[in-house]
Amino acid sequence: MKLQKRVGLAALTAAQVMALGCLPAASALAEGFYFGVSGGLAAVDLPSKASIDQLFEDVGVAIESSSVDDEDTAWGVQVGYRWNSYVAAEVGYVNFGTAEYQATPAGIDGAVSLRARSSGPTVSVLGMLPASEHFDFHLRAGVYFGDSRMRARAEDFITGDAFSEEAKSRSEDLFAGIGAAWNINDRYSLRLEYQRFFDVGDKNHTGETDIDLLSFSLLFR
Repeated sequence: MKLQKRVGLAALTAAQVMALGCLPAASALAEGFYFGVSGGLAAVDLPSKASIDQLFEDVGVAIESSSVDDEDTAWGVQVGYRWNSYVAAEVGYVNFGTAEYQATPAGIDGAVSLRARSSGPTVSVLGMLPASEHFDFHLRAGVYFGDSRMRARAEDFITGDAFSEEAKSRSEDLFAGIGAAWNINDRYSLRLEYQRFFDVGDKNHTGETDIDLLSFSLLFR
């Protein structure tokens, strides 16, 4: 299932959570520090399978079959400070997992692959809109300090020989997000959020790509 479809499901879930916000019990959130752990799904905006196939064709390698897996499990941690009901700031760390292209060359008993990974710290500011004592929306804007890697690998199954080359880049990339939180009580919250990271990577080494992230977080104070 593509991430866009999952965002639609997430919106439905958010609406259900919003209804829960009407329930009594749970005090207003306290100002101050909070911590969080998150998990979800990351989707890397890789080139199409056909366009990657063509790159190999251009250097004389005919592709018999290939596949692209541009989604993987992502995880992260956050430390935040909430000044009031409307403004908070966070520092965190996110790992987007791995996106991979795999192919079988025609007439060769072997395989070639391209693997992309990115992870790193984040700094962001959140603007919040309380909908009730137990439910609020938020918008996020920040900077991602990415450590990105692109690895190309070729393997000959007959001889067992393998060749790989890796490109690395460090970049500072903007990202934005929208989400909602159900404040269970004054100590715990559940957050659902969609974020997009823009032009992650470096043009001259790993290349640049957008990354979408849909995540659930548990926040505690």
